[in-house]
Amino acid sequence: MHEYDRRYPIMARGRTPQPKVINDLKGDPHERRRHEKEPEPPKNRSECPAYLDDIAPADWAYTCDRLDEIGLLSSADRSYIEFNCHSYSRYRKADAMVAKFGEVLVPRKQSPRISRHIRQ
Repeated sequence: MHEYDRRYPIMARGRTPQPKVINDLKGDPHERRRHEKEPEPPKNRSECPAYLDDIAPADWAYTCDRLDEIGLLSSADRSYIEFNCHSYSRYRKADAMVAKFGEVLVPRKQSPRISRHIRQ
């Protein structure tokens, strides 16, 4: 054993602590020491960015309403909500293209291939 290993033994750290809000939602069956001085994220609601397409604002409102109902909405989550709405919008557009053209494209003089809308 190396001298460094004897001075600083490696020990298991345990589970990563959950935020207080998550513990409150799950219900904490044990009387544990609580982290009462946990910083509070800002609770204001962000506006939907204007550069998102026409499908994303409806999903933005839906996602923000659901997160606000359970007390998890924060303006710090703006980029995550934006990514979620953008991804959902792309999914809806790709799904519409697959419904229009089909899952498999059959060109005239080539073998069948999978639609590019599915491969994304």
